[in-house]
Parts: sequence; C-alpha cells; structure tokens
Amino acid sequence: MKEKKKALLLVTVAAVAILGYAYEHQIRVFFSRSSGFDLTRIGFHDMAGRTYQIPEGYRGYVVFYSDLSGCTSCLRRLGPLKRFSEVYEEVGMFSILNDDTGAHGFAELMTSYDVPGEYLQDKLGQLKNRLHLGEHPLLLFFNRDQKLIAILPLDVEYEDLRKLLHQYANEM
Repeated sequence: MKEKKKALLLVTVAAVAILGYAYEHQIRVFFSRSSGFDLTRIGFHDMAGRTYQIPEGYRGYVVFYSDLSGCTSCLRRLGPLKRFSEVYEEVGMFSILNDDTGAHGFAELMTSYDVPGEYLQDKLGQLKNRLHLGEHPLLLFFNRDQKLIAILPLDVEYEDLRKLLHQYANEM
C-alpha cells in the first residue's frame, strides 16, 4: 500500500512538471501565422475612436495591456519602457486599454507615467479573448511575424523587468 502511494505521488509530481513545461511552451508558441493569429489584423481603436490596425514592418512588438485602473504599482514599473523604446527603435510600442470606456483617461494615465508608443483601445476585447488574459496589467511580446514570444505580468521586480525586456527584445 505504501509503495502504491509513493508511486502515485511520483506520477503526480511528474505530470505536474510535464504539464507546467508544456503550458509555458504552449504560451510561447500558441499563436503563429499558421494558426491564423495576426496582431496586425486585429482592429483596435485609437483615442479618437477611429479603427486602428497595428502597422506591419516592425522587428517586434511590445504591447502593454491593461484595464483603466492600471494598478499604479505596476505602472510605476514601466519606467524601463522609455529607455527601451530609445534603444530598440525598430520595435513597435503599444499601450492597449482592454475596456470599451475611458479612452481619454487611459491616454492621460499613460502620458503621466511617460509610457512611450501608441495608445489604443481594445473595445471588443479581441486580444483579451484570444489570449485568455486577465485584468492585471501585462506586457506582451511579439516577434516580426506576430508570434507571441512571452507574456510578462508586471508584478516582477524592477531590475528583473529591465533584464527581461532586453532578453525578449533579443528573441524578436
């Protein structure tokens, strides 16, 4: 009986480890051109309410995705993005509100934290629904083919955020 419990525990631990690895790997490769996901084909809206499509031709894309509340402790961590946008000029920077209201408040909030790039709105929640994203602010990294490289929650430490920004930029 004791050996059965030990074997069951070993199988459970192995299954959790395998599923954890598979989930992380799946997050990185889930959306590819073959799956039909194309970041540039999603119709976002600019702050004036006009339809906006993310232009092609960037080396990569960094998307800050948040609701209007925008967790102020997370927003304070966005300081490295300004320097990042200066170093990696060929990377498109976009801040996207995952709500259908409050576009002007979002733009003002992003401006007050000096977040670079275009400010957009995902009124229909297309990106949120396709990636099954929560409400907490996230940084999404896509390469030139709009393949998702990484999803980075903003509750990481400031120094780790800087390192990860450069790591993912090199993967683009």
